[in-house]
Amino acid sequence: MNHKFRWPSSALAIAIAALFFALGGGAVAAGHHYLITSTKQIKPSVLTKLKGNRGPRGDQGPKGDTGAQGPTGATGVSGAIGATGAIGATGAIGPTGPAGPTGVSGPTGVSGATGATGATGATGATGPDFVSWSGVVTSGVAGDCNNGATDGCDYPDVITGGSFTARHAYCAIGQSWGGAATFEINIRNPVNDNPLPIGSCVTNSSFGGGSLHGTADLTPTGLAPGDILLIHPTYNSGQAGFPVTVTVGP
Repeated sequence: MNHKFRWPSSALAIAIAALFFALGGGAVAAGHHYLITSTKQIKPSVLTKLKGNRGPRGDQGPKGDTGAQGPTGATGVSGAIGATGAIGATGAIGPTGPAGPTGVSGPTGVSGATGATGATGATGATGPDFVSWSGVVTSGVAGDCNNGATDGCDYPDVITGGSFTARHAYCAIGQSWGGAATFEINIRNPVNDNPLPIGSCVTNSSFGGGSLHGTADLTPTGLAPGDILLIHPTYNSGQAGFPVTVTVGP
């Protein structure tokens, strides 16, 4: 770097001369050299004269190397909590989660009102095409139908449930050691309301343990639901307490 040479001012020249004289004329004359290492070796009055005008500013020197990183500073004080931000937009609905466990059953509710009556159902099939009667032999009571009785005999009524033509009868008496029993089968005479016989069934065959049974052919008679059959039994007094049955069919 080149700098234009400038001659020192008159004041600076005088100060330099005074410096040499301050060092002592004898020392200079003798040819000795002194090394000045501190301004304390110079008289204050001389130092005052040595002060010159500020020189021009020198060129900026090259950028120095980056210094070592300094230590981390202390953590600063936490700042105040900021104001609450505005509410964001509602997010999309998430997928449905799995079903939870079944809860405990609640109490039974109050019974509801009775519903309206339903429509009448279709007419059922016609009833069976036979009719049956059963009872127990009695003895010593009015109307017991025993042989030799003078009090008459009560006729058991049997009401039919189906439509058929009566042609056969079956009769039985259980454990009858006293002999056979007779069952006269009648229908009600529509003219005078008296019994009208259509046949008799006698228990004249034995089977199993002393029981007796029998069969009979009847005068073919048409029967309809609600018709009444009158059974006229004739027993022996030794048959009291035995069960009896009569069945009329096609």
